[in-house]
Amino acid sequence: LAGPKTDWSKFLESTAREIVFYHRDQFKKSSIEADFPGLELPVVLMRTSEKWQILLSKAEIKQLQNLEGLLKELKLRIALAG
Repeated sequence: LAGPKTDWSKFLESTAREIVFYHRDQFKKSSIEADFPGLELPVVLMRTSEKWQILLSKAEIKQLQNLEGLLKELKLRIALAG
């Protein structure tokens, strides 16, 4: 059976990038938070070279209709970011 958890797990396994998840309280204590004061969560960030960039903002995430849309957009933006 395929489902949201399976699709998400496959995506995580297929990306060549290290993926780290932070809960809100963990993010607030991280060194990344200092680079984005007042950042609205949830958000998807990606590290390129020596800096972090926003892949998907809270507003952009809210516009996505489902997990399939989220995964499609993440793949596209990761590819564009290099």
